[in-house]
Amino acid sequence: MKKIIAILVLLTTGLGLFAQNEDDALRYSFLTPMGTARFSAMGGGFGALGADLSLTAQNPAGLGVYRHNSVVTITPSFVFNSTNSNYLDNKLNDFSYGVQFNNLGMVLTFSSNDKKEGWINTNFAETYNRLADFRNDINAQGINNTSSLADYFVQMANGNPPNALYEFEEGLAFNTYLIDTVPGTTSTYHNVYDGKYGELQSYEQSSKGGLGEFNFAFAGNYENKLYLGASFNIQTINYSHKKIITEADQYDSIPDFYYFTFTDNLNTDGTGANLKFGLLYKINRMFRIGLAVHTPTFFSMEDDYWTKMDTHFDTSAFTISSTKNKYEYSLITPARFIGSLGIVFSQNGILSLDIEGVNYGSARLKSDDYNFTTENNNISNLYTWGLNIRGGIEYNIGIIALRGGVGYYSSPYKTDKSLYAINYNGGVRIRGESLYLDLTYSLLQKKTVIYPYKLEDKPVSAINANQSLNYFTATVGVRF
Repeated sequence: MKKIIAILVLLTTGLGLFAQNEDDALRYSFLTPMGTARFSAMGGGFGALGADLSLTAQNPAGLGVYRHNSVVTITPSFVFNSTNSNYLDNKLNDFSYGVQFNNLGMVLTFSSNDKKEGWINTNFAETYNRLADFRNDINAQGINNTSSLADYFVQMANGNPPNALYEFEEGLAFNTYLIDTVPGTTSTYHNVYDGKYGELQSYEQSSKGGLGEFNFAFAGNYENKLYLGASFNIQTINYSHKKIITEADQYDSIPDFYYFTFTDNLNTDGTGANLKFGLLYKINRMFRIGLAVHTPTFFSMEDDYWTKMDTHFDTSAFTISSTKNKYEYSLITPARFIGSLGIVFSQNGILSLDIEGVNYGSARLKSDDYNFTTENNNISNLYTWGLNIRGGIEYNIGIIALRGGVGYYSSPYKTDKSLYAINYNGGVRIRGESLYLDLTYSLLQKKTVIYPYKLEDKPVSAINANQSLNYFTATVGVRF
């Protein structure tokens, strides 16, 4: 469980990526919920308004607002990701794109005709909502005059005989002759640089996948004033990550050495469950409030990981891959508390606001064969309460509705409050009698700081990356 601690929003990447630690806990706890195009267009702040299928993942009480129709929706989204990086005073850009589903669902409404007292209607919904997107491609490069990844391998190898080196990292470096024992010793190491730096250092990262949630929700409407709801939810995690670090002696300053490439791969699958409870109350025609509580999510996780090292000399080359390994463990992600306010202006306009509190420091890793004491202490010491604010506005003009919204996600870190994620959204609806179409554009921006490796005796330069995720989302809805 040799790990580095790096600071970033949503994803920290470094050597030892495949060992489960505080970074994994944060990745699967920091959610930027998506859903229908309407939900996204209003920044995800919908908890006090109701009548949207994304609410099964936020405040299930909002399902009770559906009165006379059952509804089916489907929401595909085209994603374009662009990341700008700055490393060792050199700037690069990388991008990727793809198609995903942000929402799919159905609500069935069981009304009591024109009853105006007591429980007027009850509704049941089955939905899928996407809660996080792990897509990120980073390409960084620069001349490093002060350190090397090979120094990290030496640091991790020192004190251990060759047959005890960690197979996935320094063991590969030793077996490809990037590092070796100092002559006359059996557990002290040096590398091919021996302090002669100036290598061209390249970092490539490709991440994809997401966290989705299947919701089974029930809600009731009491006298068109009080709405109560609950949902049982199954979350699924699919995450894949590939990282390549290459260092080349471009000026031929190191005798017989050309370049080396270290590659690590990780695939993670997880399944978890939680419960959500919600309340929505109409104070009067204009104002309504909402409250929701999400229990912690209990995940069963599995990691598949392997690494590879290629070391090239002027007259020879060596390539070795590790074994492919699997590891099963458990993860508990934090509870969430959401307060909501909705303001309705006659039939033409609405304003909405959600404020969400989540204690990222309460996440926990567990396993039958490892106690995760160090990693869980790091979670408690590094992370704190986050305050997420989502809000939006909608204005109706005949069959057309115009929308806009913003979502702000505060830093999960105790010591660095400059890191955050924010999204900007705008959309339009075209409404028919039984069919409607919602279109939304969303821009999600994230800041990321990555330390390619960590050394105990010297500082390591960071990769500063700014990511922009552009979503073009459409929802087709049918009432019946």
